[in-house]
Amino acid sequence: MKFYALALCAVIVSGCQTKQIQEMSYSEKQKLASEIVQRCVDQGVKSGTAEMAACTQSEVNRENYTRQKNEIQFRRSMAAIGSGLSNASQSYSAAARSPVMTPTTVTCRRNPAPTGYTSMSCY
Repeated sequence: MKFYALALCAVIVSGCQTKQIQEMSYSEKQKLASEIVQRCVDQGVKSGTAEMAACTQSEVNRENYTRQKNEIQFRRSMAAIGSGLSNASQSYSAAARSPVMTPTTVTCRRNPAPTGYTSMSCY
């Protein structure tokens, strides 16, 4: 059960940024672009310089890589969950098919008891 909870958390966390930039709407791209420019500004890069162009290109590349990595991780997590659920289903099915009581052959012999009671030994 802990595995499933952990896998679910991994899926939730890794699924945060799986949408590729090419799949974004215009407004989503504009928002991302302003966030990327802000990252460069926060690093001390001045606007309108060649350094800003290099910084933004580097940040775009990093963003693409991170999103691709998150998408791969998300797909692997989903596959692991699917596999785990399939294995659990097979285990439950096998348990349901197995008989609860198995036939057993028992051999018994009567032992003469000195007190008048009859006893049996079974093996």
